[in-house]
Amino acid sequence: FPSHDIHQIESGVPIPQTKRGKTKYPFGNMSIGESFFSEEENARTAALQYARNYSEKGIKFVTRSVCENGQNGFRIWRTE
Repeated sequence: FPSHDIHQIESGVPIPQTKRGKTKYPFGNMSIGESFFSEEENARTAALQYARNYSEKGIKFVTRSVCENGQNGFRIWRTE
């Protein structure tokens, strides 16, 4: 077969460290009953993803669209 591969196979290339677990949101530091406000839609999505990743530990969040001090955003509570 003629070689039409455009991908070169290499060995010895180190795997970069993952950024998993690093977040700009304080989910890992929150206790049950605590919450924070964010104007970013990403905060809501990140909270749900964090809870999904740690569901076996019983971590749960509730998010609500709110307006605080004239600013629309989301409040995220840790409930479990």
